[in-house]
Amino acid sequence: TTGAGADIRLRDEQGNGAVFTYVQSTATTTFNDHVVVEGNVNLANSAGLVVGHTTQLTLGGYAAELQVLGTSNADSQMAVGRFSANATAPKVLFVKSRAAIGSNATVVSGDNLGEIVAFGDDGTDYDTASSSIIFDTEGTIATGQVPGVIKFKVAAAGTLAEAMKIASAKAVTMAGTLAVTGTSTLTGEVTVGPGNALSLTSGDLKYLSDAGFGILSSA
Repeated sequence: TTGAGADIRLRDEQGNGAVFTYVQSTATTTFNDHVVVEGNVNLANSAGLVVGHTTQLTLGGYAAELQVLGTSNADSQMAVGRFSANATAPKVLFVKSRAAIGSNATVVSGDNLGEIVAFGDDGTDYDTASSSIIFDTEGTIATGQVPGVIKFKVAAAGTLAEAMKIASAKAVTMAGTLAVTGTSTLTGEVTVGPGNALSLTSGDLKYLSDAGFGILSSA
């Protein structure tokens, strides 16, 4: 139909339900069957794609433009797969630049390159983070060189705090108590901060120092 407030409906050749519906009053388009796209799909900035719901939810203070929302395993998961006769795996990629989209400007030491954050409903909203993994940078950044840092954060009372950090030199810094069960092999130095202790509840601690090999026993 045409005219002010008109809608457009396309039906299949048997005259069954509308396959395509455009409602002018709400500026919405509905497809009631599979849609096959042979080419790129571009969404304008500020437009979103929501799977499983009618509107975007706000998480962590932001309404992400790509969301998958569901009520069961099948409709609340995302899968990335690669099927090829080689050892190369599928990947999830983050990129951070200080330039406009598609251009280049060097990031600086301390820039976060990507984050994985988990939120929980606290009865009021979805803005409270429980834990996160942050991919950071440090040191000198140049062509072909972006030194990396990985930070693991957890929240005990609403605020995320760093629990472990892996620096670009492969040095691991941990906060709190480290409990080891079974055998653990450490290469490099082990430093215990002031006011803390290295203790054994059972078994032995074997070490190799400049003075030779030794054993510390829990007994």
